[in-house]
Amino acid sequence: MRKVSFNRLESILSALPTVLVILKPDVPKFTVQEVNDAFLNLTNIERRNLLSKPFLETLRDYFSGEQEKSLSDLFNLIQRAISNKEIMKTDIIEFELDKCGTSTTHLYLQFKCSPVVNSDGAVDSLILIAEDLTETVASAKNISDDDKLRTRKELHNLNENLAAQAASSRAQYESASQELDDFVYSVSHDLRAPLRRIDGFSQELLNEYAEKLDDTGAHYLKRIRQGAQDMGQLIDNLLKLSRISRRNVEKEEFDLGEVAKTVFDDLIGPESERVVEIEIDENLKTVADKGLIKAMLVNLISNALKFTSKKEEAKIQVGSTSNEGEKVFYISDNGVGFNSAYSHKLFKAFSRLHSHHEFSGTGIGLATVKRIMTLHGGTIWAESPEGEGATFYFQF
Repeated sequence: MRKVSFNRLESILSALPTVLVILKPDVPKFTVQEVNDAFLNLTNIERRNLLSKPFLETLRDYFSGEQEKSLSDLFNLIQRAISNKEIMKTDIIEFELDKCGTSTTHLYLQFKCSPVVNSDGAVDSLILIAEDLTETVASAKNISDDDKLRTRKELHNLNENLAAQAASSRAQYESASQELDDFVYSVSHDLRAPLRRIDGFSQELLNEYAEKLDDTGAHYLKRIRQGAQDMGQLIDNLLKLSRISRRNVEKEEFDLGEVAKTVFDDLIGPESERVVEIEIDENLKTVADKGLIKAMLVNLISNALKFTSKKEEAKIQVGSTSNEGEKVFYISDNGVGFNSAYSHKLFKAFSRLHSHHEFSGTGIGLATVKRIMTLHGGTIWAESPEGEGATFYFQF
C-alpha cells in the first residue's frame, strides 16, 4: 500500500514561488479552494478573507478603481478554460491596489488558468497562476524601440516559462489527488477484509473451542479481537479525515450552541449513568459549513467527555469570547488536561499525549478538527494547566 501524507498538497502549494490560486468551477462564483503564500504576499489579502469566498467578488472588494474590464477579462479566461478543458491565458491585466495597503498603486499581472479534469471528463478544479509583470511594464514605458523588442522577447519567454510552471503545478496537484484516491481505495478494500477475518475467526475459536482453551489462550484471543477492532476504528477515522479534506465548504448561518446541544445529547444518551454539568452560552451564531462544524464538535465534545470520565463532578462549557474584536468560540472542561510543553503535537495525526491504558483513542480526532478549521480559513489552539482541564479555542 502506498503511503500518503495528508499535508503534502498544502506543502506543495506553500513552497511554490508562483502566485497560485485553486478555484472551484462553479460559474460564476469560482469559489476559492486554496491559495498559496505567494498570492497573499502579492495582494496583502488575508487567507481567511479568500478561502471559500467567490474569487472575483473578493478581488472587486479589495481592489479599488475601475476594475470591471480587468475582472471581465479574468472571468472570460476562467470560463474558456472550463469550456475548452485546456490551459488558457490572458493579456497583461492592470489592477489598482489602494485598498490592499501595499506601497504599489498599480499591479500588472498575466494570468493562466489550468483545468484539472477527472476520469469522467469533468473539470474538478481550476489552477489559476499569475505572473507579476509590474516591474517589466514600468521599465517598458521608458526604453528604446530596440529595448522594447527585447522586452517583448522576454515577455514571450516569461509566458513560455509560465506555461511550463502551470503544467508542472497541475501535474503535482493531480499526482497528490491520485495518491489520496489510491490510499482511500486500498484502505477501503485491502485492509477491511483481513481485519474482518481476524476478528471473525477469533470469535469462532472463542465460541467453538472454549472448553479446549485455558484462561491464557482465551485472553490472547480476546486481545487479538480487540486489536482488529481498534484497527477497524482507526481505518474509519482515517477515511473520515480523507473525505473531509476533499469536501467543499458550503456556508450558512446557524447557532453553534444548538448544534453543540444536539451533539451532547447524542453522545451522552438518555440511558447514561454519568452526571455531567453542561453549560452552553446563548447567541453563538456563526456562518460556516454546518455539517463540518458538527463533525468538529463531535470530536471536541467526545474528548471533553472522555478526559472528564474520572471526575466525580464533570463540567463542560461551550461559549464565546473576543480576541482583538473578533468572536472566538471555545469548549472547556475540568478533566485531566495535558502537558502544555507538548501542545504542538495536539493536532498532528496519530499524536497522543495520553497512553492507551489511561484513555483510548486513535489520535485522528484533533487532526480532523484542524483540517476542518483549515478548510474554513480559521485557526484553533488549546490551553491547559495540567490536571486542571483543557480549553480549545477556535475562530473562523
